[in-house]
Amino acid sequence: MVTPSGWVSIDSSLNARLAKWLWFRKVLAALHIIPLDRASILYPKNIYVYDVRKRLSFPDNSTETIYCSHFLEHLNRRNALSFMKECYRVLVTGGIIRIIVPDLAQYAQQYIQRLRQINQEASINELPAERFLEDLGIFEKESANENMLIRLYKKIYNKNIHKWMYDERSLAAFLLKCGFKNIQRKSCYESLIKDIEKLDAPERFKDAVCLEAQKA
Repeated sequence: MVTPSGWVSIDSSLNARLAKWLWFRKVLAALHIIPLDRASILYPKNIYVYDVRKRLSFPDNSTETIYCSHFLEHLNRRNALSFMKECYRVLVTGGIIRIIVPDLAQYAQQYIQRLRQINQEASINELPAERFLEDLGIFEKESANENMLIRLYKKIYNKNIHKWMYDERSLAAFLLKCGFKNIQRKSCYESLIKDIEKLDAPERFKDAVCLEAQKA
């Protein structure tokens, strides 16, 4: 994980807060508190650990671009609205915001397709409804060997689950509500943002929708 020159990377995840203590993150992974595949992520030294549910610590009209990838769905509607208004505040006039979120429409289409293709004699481990709910990520997964302390921690620190889902139309309407204009759907590496290839990751666009908009 590298923060391109000229950008500020903001993260409030437990991994980011423990970025300097790789060994401790591995212990947490062994206890199933954080996913094993994230325990070894190397974070840049210049990462800015901050909870964006609070007021963004940037002046009005001070930022040219905001890049938000697979984050908005982790905020409830009230916090998401507050965050987007803060993004609007700190952007310069004509500034660009680029948002990537899981596409609810894609998951719904996959669910309907599985229903149509299901074998009536399929085992109970192949239920389309259960796969659909898992794909949505709206429930915290529990492991059989979790103790009460870990379950309590996950209940309090539940930033990993999705608290709202969007499709292209609802995300565009949300941006309009917050004052943005010139809303366009974009694919990977397609952008008004200079050097977008330094930011985009193709795997983040799978079953996702990406919209760009500008401050009016």
